[in-house]
Formats: sequence, structure tokens, C-alpha cells
Amino acid sequence: MLAEEDACYFIGSGLHSNIPDCCIKFFVTTWYEVQGSHRVVKHYYDLIRRYHYNYVPCPKCLGEGVKVTMHKCDPDSEECRKWWRPTCFRC
Repeated sequence: MLAEEDACYFIGSGLHSNIPDCCIKFFVTTWYEVQGSHRVVKHYYDLIRRYHYNYVPCPKCLGEGVKVTMHKCDPDSEECRKWWRPTCFRC
């Protein structure tokens, strides 16, 4: 299970990045629960890559083709810098 501090970070970062609420919820709950099931994760990653997502969409958005343009962070923006972490590949 995702630690509360990490969940809060991913929720805030996802909102800042313009990711739909339903996809953020899926990412911080279900996605972390299935990480041990390699077949499920590999299949889902294959779908994400095939349809050119830059984030982990929820199954409904993936199935309906709902895709948003993610916010591109500005390194000079104080608002963007507060969401950066050494492991954040989004910014």
C-alpha cells in the first residue's frame, strides 16, 4: 500500500499536471495494489504505450480514449518546483 505522504504527493502532483481525478485515484489506489502481478502490469503498460499516454490512465479513460495534455513544468516556476522530487520524471 502507498504511504500517506507519497499518496498526498502523487495526488497534488497529478492535479498540478492536469491529470484527471479518476486517473489520479486509480494510480494511488488500485495501481499500487497490482504492482506484484507482473502479467497485469505488463499488459497495462503495453496498452499505455500503444495509445501514447504520458501517465497511468484509469481503465475507463483508457477504454474511452480520454487523454489530456499534461502540464509541462517550468524550472523557473516556484509553483512547479514544489512538486519536484529526485524521483520525479515528469518535470
